[in-house]
Amino acid sequence: MLRNVIPEDRKRLEAPEGDFQDLDLWRELTVEVGGRLIERYQTDLIVPMTIRKQEYLTAIIEGFKQKGQDVMHFCLMASKETIHERLRGRGEEENNWCFMQTDACLLAYETGNFGTYLDTEGKTIEELTSAIVGTLQKQTSEG
Repeated sequence: MLRNVIPEDRKRLEAPEGDFQDLDLWRELTVEVGGRLIERYQTDLIVPMTIRKQEYLTAIIEGFKQKGQDVMHFCLMASKETIHERLRGRGEEENNWCFMQTDACLLAYETGNFGTYLDTEGKTIEELTSAIVGTLQKQTSEG
């Protein structure tokens, strides 16, 4: 949405490489909309997104915490080949923006601290869900 409503000159200034996550408003809206969803529907919120810049992840997590939300972050890891296969499976066109971000994301996840890392290679959604629930239960019992 922001790509369509923010004037071109502002986008070039705030996000010169075309990454919408560079827009301050995107990070602010992520927290605001997420917080309102939690508040309105009284439910946990799972936010599946790829964030490769540590400072953006920190800003979003801190924003949720300032709203009084508990935050647990999981970084789902896979090989470049698996990621590309998944992108194709969801209808992304080869060599589009998503494909071009893969190497930078994998490097960021190898060198940064992006929460609890889970290897997703060859795992079903059910297996990953069980792993996340198990991790949450362990953290809750230790906390």
